[in-house]
Amino acid sequence: MLLLCLAIALHDVDGPIRCQTGETIRLAGIGATELDGSTRPGQPSVPGDPFAQRRAMAVAIGGGVGADNRRLEGSLRFARPVQLSCEVTGRSYTRLVAWCRLPDGRDASCVAIGAGVAARWARFDPQQRLARCRR
Repeated sequence: MLLLCLAIALHDVDGPIRCQTGETIRLAGIGATELDGSTRPGQPSVPGDPFAQRRAMAVAIGGGVGADNRRLEGSLRFARPVQLSCEVTGRSYTRLVAWCRLPDGRDASCVAIGAGVAARWARFDPQQRLARCRR
């Protein structure tokens, strides 16, 4: 299923990303540090300040940093919405799991890896879509 998402906010690096229409998306194929600084068992992540990583992700995908709620349950609102074209592959909790592309064609998960704020999660990238993503 293809979903066009005007992304307006981000909880943490791998999601959920909040669309203007209310959908929430978890980016496929990557793992990132939780906002409390932890990593779930078996999930890859990149050490560092998760709030700084979230801000870097917002800038890397072109949304910029708007209002940044630094509580653990808070989100960062983008300074400007980002149009994402997402291929939905399933669900994780209440979120859609998807491979999303930015307006310039770049894969958002690969952008996160390139920005040094997420790591490829091989278990959820069996087709190795992200194997060539580099920091």
